[in-house]
Amino acid sequence: MGYAESLGLIMLVGMVAVIFIGFPISFTLLFLAIIFGGLGLGWEQTFNLAYLQIWGTMKDEIFPAVPLFIFMGYMTEQAGLMERLFGALRSLLAPVRGSLYLAVILTATSLGLVLPTIKAPFTLITTDGDASVPLNLAKDTVDRLLNHPFLVCWYTQNCVGDHPRLKPFPIGLDLHSHGERAYEFD
Repeated sequence: MGYAESLGLIMLVGMVAVIFIGFPISFTLLFLAIIFGGLGLGWEQTFNLAYLQIWGTMKDEIFPAVPLFIFMGYMTEQAGLMERLFGALRSLLAPVRGSLYLAVILTATSLGLVLPTIKAPFTLITTDGDASVPLNLAKDTVDRLLNHPFLVCWYTQNCVGDHPRLKPFPIGLDLHSHGERAYEFD
C-alpha cells in the first residue's frame, strides 16, 4: 500500500472516530480536508484550492437567494400571512359545504398566480394532502408546473408520477408541531 492509499485509510478512520466523538460533521470534513490535503498535496496547493473553491461558491448567482429565501419564510411565518389568508377564506366560506376544501384550493390558486412571475430556479414542496400527485390534480396545472423552465424539482407526498422532476416526499414527517413535544405513554 502506497502513501496516498494509507493517507486515505487514515483519513477515513479519523473521520469516523471524530464523528463518533460528537464533533459536528461539517467541521470534521473541513478540518480533515485541510489537514490531509496539506499532507497529501502540499500546504500551498491545498490553500490555493480551498481559496478557489470558496471564491467559486461566492460567485454563484443563486447563493444570495438562500438567506433571502429563509428570511422571507421567517417574515411570512412571523407575520402569519398564510394562516390569515387561509383563516379568512375558511371563515368566508364557512356556510358552504366543503369550505375547508375550497379554502385550500383558493389559497393554492392565489399562490398559483405567482408562478408566471418566477424568474429564478425553485424547488416545489407540496405535502400534507390526500391528493395523489399528479393523478388528482388538474392536468393543465400539473403540466404547467412540470414544464416551468425554472422548476428544479417537485417533492410531494402521495407521488404516483414518473416525471423526472417529480420526487416522493416522505410520509410521516411532523409538519405541524413547532418545538419540543410532550409525549404521553400509556
